[in-house]
Formats: sequence, structure tokens, C-alpha cells
Amino acid sequence: MKVEQWQELVDVVKYKNNTPALALIVDSPWLPDYFGISHYEYYLSLETWVDANIQLYREFGDIIFVPGFWVEYGMAAEPSGFGGRISWRPDSTPVPHSVSTSLEDLINQGPPHPKRDGLMPWILWRYEKLAERLQKSNHRVKMVAARGPLAIASWVRGVEALLMDIKKSPGKAKEFLDITTQLTIDWLQVQIDALEEVEGILLLDDIAGFFSPEDYMEFCHPLLQRIFGHFKDKIRIYHNDSEVMDLLDNMKSLDMDVFNFSHELDFGKVQSAGEGNWALMGNIPPVDVLSRGSRKDLKASLVNIKDKINNPEGIILSAGGGVAPGTPVKNIKVLNQEVESLFRA
Repeated sequence: MKVEQWQELVDVVKYKNNTPALALIVDSPWLPDYFGISHYEYYLSLETWVDANIQLYREFGDIIFVPGFWVEYGMAAEPSGFGGRISWRPDSTPVPHSVSTSLEDLINQGPPHPKRDGLMPWILWRYEKLAERLQKSNHRVKMVAARGPLAIASWVRGVEALLMDIKKSPGKAKEFLDITTQLTIDWLQVQIDALEEVEGILLLDDIAGFFSPEDYMEFCHPLLQRIFGHFKDKIRIYHNDSEVMDLLDNMKSLDMDVFNFSHELDFGKVQSAGEGNWALMGNIPPVDVLSRGSRKDLKASLVNIKDKINNPEGIILSAGGGVAPGTPVKNIKVLNQEVESLFRA
């Protein structure tokens, strides 16, 4: 992202600016179609990938894209380190498959090494080449991203198998989640080390929303806190667009800076529950409104958020999730115009 955009985001996160920022999470489910190329071209051609991301900033210069210049392969990067099969198609993101081995074997295998295993070394190489390309521009990679430990485990084991592990073999499940937590930390750290100006992390993990408050505190909270604690010198954004309303009291002590939450949650209630512990990023419906809605729908969603906001500080207007595949360019432009009219006039 542009250096001044990063500073705008930081000022909002640190409650130094009471004018909401506008930020969107865009990645490979949306960008190849936007640029008019296949997913194969987007993933395999460094030049094409850079050109697509540069065009994004040229066309939407007023919008902050999070994390910005994101090298990702759908959900496949971290799970690929465990050796599972990945299915590729020219018109969609790659899909990792669960690993056909026992939980005990996965524990004995230990955490993958992000500089050697799976797709992660290739991503690091791309970041290094990208850094060289961006040195002469006003763009920088200010934030890197990783799937969280429960999300990784759910792809390696399968969601149902992971939840069964937790109920039937909680001790072994915790051992495996310790491994995926360490992988998350290691993966974020090597990305930071490969670049020069990283000041933020984006952690994506929706699986915590599948847990009761009691199970969340036992199996999820300590892992998330361990990750955020490791990167306490960074701006930490936590993306979880699952149903977590009954977990917000437990989440208040998470050492994060920004919470990107579901469009199905009431903005005002989330703000009240958070008690000012984090900035909020959300929560326009990404499919029904941002992708498929009219100008009237987009305006109504923003008005609803504006009416629910208790405190104008610490607000990042965004989708309650990533930008959905097929979201029209015109809708993103309308969103930008309506934000300008409603919040910045």
C-alpha cells in the first residue's frame, strides 16, 4: 500500500483520527477476474501478479487494501507444509485437502519449516522479488498475513475431524494445535524478515466461532494470545467473520488492535462489547450488498453502521469478510463515493 495510506490506517487504529478509514481485504478469489486473467496466470507470473496489484491501487487510490500486495494461494499456503494434496483450477483458488495420516503422526512430524516446506518458500521468494520492484515506488508491503492455528488445523485434519479430536482426544488435539500455532508464528516471522518495512500482521481464523465460550477459552484463546503477544510491536488485525457474539466477553482480553468481524453481527453491540479495546473493521455484507446490491443497498448498509456507532474513533469501514468473487468494480466505486458522502463530507 502507499506509505500515506498505512499512516492513515495507523492513526485510526490508535484513535488519533475520528474520520473512519475505508479498507477492503482483496485476494485471489477476486483479483484475477478483476484484471481479466486466469488464476494460473495470477499465481505463476510474477510480472502479471504485480501489474494486477498496481492497477488496483491506480483505480482505487482512496481505498486501503489489507494486507496489500498479498502473496497468497487461497487457503493452501500453510496446510501445504504438512504434505496434503492441493487441487488447482484455472478459474478458482487452489483447494488443500486433509492429510491422510493419523493425529499422532502429525504430532510426531512437528511443525513444517516455512523456508523449506510446501508453498511457503515460493511465497517468500515472491515477496523478495516484489520488494525489489516496489523500492522505486511509493508502495510498500506494510503488512503480512497468515491463517491462524485453528484454521490451519481444520484444513489439515478436516473441520469435523478436528472438532472430534478436541472432544475425543483433547490432549493430543492441544499438541497438534501447539504445532499449528508455532507454524503461524514462524510463517509470519519469516515473511517479516524477508521484507524491510513490515509494521502489521493480519491473522485470519474463523474456526474459533465454532466453539462454546468454555471451549474457546481452553482451546482457542491461549493460542491467539500467544500469536498476538509474539508480535506486540506490530499492528495486529484479527479477521474472524463467524458467529462470535457470545465469545466477545472472552475476546476482550485478546491483545489485538483491530477486529474484522461478520456482517451478521450488530456493529453497535460489537463496539460496546469490545469496550474500546480494539478498533473495529466492518461490516458491510460482502455478498448480498457489496457484490450483488444496488447503490441504495450500499448506502442503507453504511447508514445502518453510522447509526449504530457509539464512538466515531477507531472505525475502519469494510466488508464483514473479504471482497467476494465477482464483486463488480462499479460497486466498489459506489462504496467509496457513499463513504465520502456519509462520513467525510
